[in-house]
Amino acid sequence: MERGHGMNSNSKIIELAQKIIKEAGGTTAAPEPTPQPSYVVIADMAELKAAVADGEADIRLASNEWPSLVLDQMPTKSPVYIAPLDGEHVFPPISVRRSNSLTFDGFKLVRPEGSDARSILGLGADATDIKLLNLRGYASSELLDDPKAYADWTQAEWLARKVGGVDSRSPGLVVEDCTMYGTYMSFSMTGKASQSRRNRAIGVPGDGFRLICDYGLSEDDLVEDMFQINGNHADVLQSWSIGEDGRPGTGVRRGLTVRRLTARQWTLGDDKAANPLRAHPQGIGLFDGMFEDLLIEDCDLDVGAYHGISVYGGINAVLLRNKVWDHFRMEANGKYPWIRVGNHKNGTPSTGSVIVGNQAQTITIFDETAKVSGNVKLNA
Repeated sequence: MERGHGMNSNSKIIELAQKIIKEAGGTTAAPEPTPQPSYVVIADMAELKAAVADGEADIRLASNEWPSLVLDQMPTKSPVYIAPLDGEHVFPPISVRRSNSLTFDGFKLVRPEGSDARSILGLGADATDIKLLNLRGYASSELLDDPKAYADWTQAEWLARKVGGVDSRSPGLVVEDCTMYGTYMSFSMTGKASQSRRNRAIGVPGDGFRLICDYGLSEDDLVEDMFQINGNHADVLQSWSIGEDGRPGTGVRRGLTVRRLTARQWTLGDDKAANPLRAHPQGIGLFDGMFEDLLIEDCDLDVGAYHGISVYGGINAVLLRNKVWDHFRMEANGKYPWIRVGNHKNGTPSTGSVIVGNQAQTITIFDETAKVSGNVKLNA
């Protein structure tokens, strides 16, 4: 463990300067000393655990070989900030369990070839008060030099590199300004009140975002370039309820908010659109309600399947000023992608819906109590 150092003042030079000024009849205050950096530099996991136990609040990880970054049983008494000494150094995936009050900032992460890590960053339900800031995660080292090299991957290459991005069960998680490249289920958050802001899922062979939690938030997130590599249908964002029996669609998902989510199903050019792995993604798929106090507003979703925004079982669901469209099918007689608020799959009707100022090829509301106004059929 090494304390970071700044430049030390030269006392003899300071004394000489004070003497010259005094002889000239002037006065001067002693110059302020250059502040010392407050962080400690850590070289291995044993040092990291010791530093956290000692109450260090600001930690930098040295740019050496890190076989793993598994933070287990690292309880803290106050928040701890952890960052790389060099933001371009490549670190292995991070895993956090039975730990609290940790902020990770500025890491560049990749799963090494041959690793069995399930995600770039995994957080257990017993990891609490965690923040992830400005992280970059890569499904393969091939993407480090060219983050869009995935454009030419075969299905076998995608499957060999299949790894999750942020996979979290941590309650109260905050994820901001992070980017995942080529990751399957790029941001999956199931801990209550998880918050995702300004994150980017780039080159997605699964779902961009999963917010399977009460009071979850997605704000200013982005998904682009989606691929179909297996039987899971690609979605920009998904959520569902889970009942007391543990089954999807048998409970109530409360307080989900999605603001200004942007999706671009394909940014690699129309000349490459014949790629057999190009997905026809769904937008916001909420298929297993009920969804109570749902808010979806100001989203711009370029998607290729029926479901632009679909809510199957809403209680006071509000959809405001959203646009769903398909870059590859803009004709006026198209029927989808659509915006739809309907019954739960078990037949329970939606109630209290507010659907205002949206744009889609088709907007269908199965809610006799709904307030509907200002919606526009695209290309009509």
